[in-house]
Amino acid sequence: QNKYNQAINKYLEALKYDNNEHKILMNLSLAYLKCKDLDNALEFAKKSITSKPSLSKPYARTAMVLFEMGQLLQAIATINNAIVLQPKNKEYKRLHSEWTSLL
Repeated sequence: QNKYNQAINKYLEALKYDNNEHKILMNLSLAYLKCKDLDNALEFAKKSITSKPSLSKPYARTAMVLFEMGQLLQAIATINNAIVLQPKNKEYKRLHSEWTSLL
C-alpha cells in the first residue's frame, strides 16, 4: 500500500509537467485502484481516455474500475469499446465473457 501511495505522489508531481500524458494518467489510475481509491482511479482512467481515445488500454482500465465499483453494465459497455479498438485482445474478451456471465 505504501509503495502505491509513493507512486501516486510521484505521478501527481509528473502531471505538473505534462497533465495530459496518458501513461501518467493510466499509472495513476492503477495506483489508486490498488489502494482501493476507486473514485480517483475512475477519474484518472477517464482522463486517460480523453487523452488518447484511440487506444484500447484506457477503456480497459476504466472498465476494470467500473467493475470494482459494482457498475457492471457500464463496465461491460466500456470493455466493449476496448474490444472494438483491439478486437484480437484475449484478455478484453475474457473480461467481457466473465462479466456478462454475471448478468
